[in-house]
Amino acid sequence: YYSDPERGGAWQAPLLTLTGARFLLMSATLGETRFFEKELERVTVRPAVTVRGTDRPVPLSFEYLEDPFIETLEKLQSANKFPVYIVHFSQRSAAETAQSLLSSLNPCSKEEKAAITRAVEEVNFNSPFGKEVKKLLRSGIGLHHAGLLPKYRILVEKLAQQGLLKIICGTDTLGVGVNVPIRTVLFT
Repeated sequence: YYSDPERGGAWQAPLLTLTGARFLLMSATLGETRFFEKELERVTVRPAVTVRGTDRPVPLSFEYLEDPFIETLEKLQSANKFPVYIVHFSQRSAAETAQSLLSSLNPCSKEEKAAITRAVEEVNFNSPFGKEVKKLLRSGIGLHHAGLLPKYRILVEKLAQQGLLKIICGTDTLGVGVNVPIRTVLFT
């Protein structure tokens, strides 16, 4: 959010008033960083240190497909390319895709579904959308976007970190500082 005029200030202003705060800015795609270093040093009156690396522990690869959506997911599943994060450009389309997957794909085994059921048995799904979230999760499908209650987003993140979710439908919110193991990212 650093350069986002609408949201950047909301993060920067309070953090900069915390005199003892330390900052960690991370990016996998950012090039030259000297501008950020100078600005942080100016505002915080502290030295900035940059840690750089070019080695990727997991090599990136990509391909462009025109296959039908469900067929693509089936191929990814059979090629052991799950968990997959399906990026949508609206919250509504993420929710619609997640719902449609309930009847068209079975991403989890019975044992995996049982593990998910155990993991969520103490969770209170009492919001208007809670029943749907629970149904999705128990099938191994997560939903993640800014319109969900934070408790559901955090639950999706925790279940994904435990390797219990095979598919997450969402917007780009999951890419914001969340450590979730994803093998494949699918843009529709």
